[in-house]
Amino acid sequence: MRSSAAPTPALLLPLLLLVSLVATLLLPAGPAAARGAVVDPMVGAPQRGECYLLTRQQADTEVANPVAARDCQQVHTAWAAGATEVPESIPLSAQSTALQKFASRACGDLAGRYIGSGKAYATSTYLRYVFLPSEELQAQGARWVSCVVAAQKSGQLQRTTRISPLRVKGLNPEPVAACLDAKRRVLACEFAHRYRGIAGTTVVGRMTPERAATLARRYCPRKAGRGYLASTRNVEDNIHVLICWRRTRK
Repeated sequence: MRSSAAPTPALLLPLLLLVSLVATLLLPAGPAAARGAVVDPMVGAPQRGECYLLTRQQADTEVANPVAARDCQQVHTAWAAGATEVPESIPLSAQSTALQKFASRACGDLAGRYIGSGKAYATSTYLRYVFLPSEELQAQGARWVSCVVAAQKSGQLQRTTRISPLRVKGLNPEPVAACLDAKRRVLACEFAHRYRGIAGTTVVGRMTPERAATLARRYCPRKAGRGYLASTRNVEDNIHVLICWRRTRK
């Protein structure tokens, strides 16, 4: 599914959903498992630092981990942050709420160690995606979820030849600090933009559009002025960052 929501004039709805999962079927045990052979649950799992050339649509909708890793010196749009084994007690199905929660936490941990977390991640252009093993790998006994990170640019994934992503620190981390274009899509502030994220505060608990709007009215005017926009971004389980956007002239 897509990992952003359409903005409204006064309040950007939560821009990013951290888990890109769609329906998939549980697979029966493969030939190796049937024979009682030793199975490696991490078979075929990507290694941190692998690069992929994905479109935003592929990243938002595909379930299986990208298999066409490429030389990171070539143009690419995403990097693997790693993979984590899924416990046997959790169904390896994208329909499983337990798997979605496990995958979200796992990807948050993997990406946090790779590119950073918290407010720095929330006010950057980075996205996090979760993928499952392919059907072929699942038939061989694979039981893992992978985490892939990418930078967004105006509704697409930004193409780059950077061998590894920049690790973000602090609020609005340059050069991947997030701004908004004329259509209120996220892109790096080095490109022409209309709004810049200039403040963020951590919010704990369930987030709804109504709660986000109330918090924005209290917090953003003194940070970003009367013409502010606001959005929330989920960074961990029940932990969000409220971002205030100030209009710029660039």
